[in-house]
This record gives sequence, structure tokens and C-alpha cells, in this order.
Amino acid sequence: MNLGVWMSRGGWRHKRVSERRLETWNLPDLPDGFLAASGFARLYVAIEGQWRGYFVITRLLWSPSDPRAPFSLAFAPASWVAIEPLPAPPRPRSQRFTLDIPPTRR
Repeated sequence: MNLGVWMSRGGWRHKRVSERRLETWNLPDLPDGFLAASGFARLYVAIEGQWRGYFVITRLLWSPSDPRAPFSLAFAPASWVAIEPLPAPPRPRSQRFTLDIPPTRR
């Protein structure tokens, strides 16, 4: 299952150029059906109102000791795939992710 998040340009740059093998994006919850989905998943990134690309999610981590954001989507910074910028939905203040992402090709 693919999902989208909104990042600042600085936050994206940090994730993109990290020298770590894995980076994470923390979430308080997951979309319905995320755990049951098969195949690989993409973490689409919107910056300044535009979808810019995605990271390939390699694993889901769970940390019960962090009640504010117990789920972490792990991805390799090198997995970044840029796409032609497309309009992204505005981010509602309380929303941490969206399923309203660009159409994907396999």
C-alpha cells in the first residue's frame, strides 16, 4: 500500500542525503489495511504543495514505548525516485498521511 506525507524542503533534504542505511518516518497510526497489503509500498513526499517523488518502504517498525508515534516506516535514502511535480492535496492540520497520491505504475 502506498501513502503520502508532507515534508518541509529541509526535512526532505535531510532524509534524502542521509548517510544512514535506513531513515524512518514516524506515524501515530496506519491506514486501514496497511498491514494486510501485499507487495512493496511507496512513501510519496509532497513538498510545498507538490508531489516530488517517493521512497520505497522496506519495513514497518513498531515501538510501543512511543505512544505519540509508535509506527515507523523505514526506507533507504538511496531508494528515492523523483517524479514530475504534481499538485498534492493541502495538509489538514491533524492529518499525518494521505492515500490521495499520484497514480502509480508498477
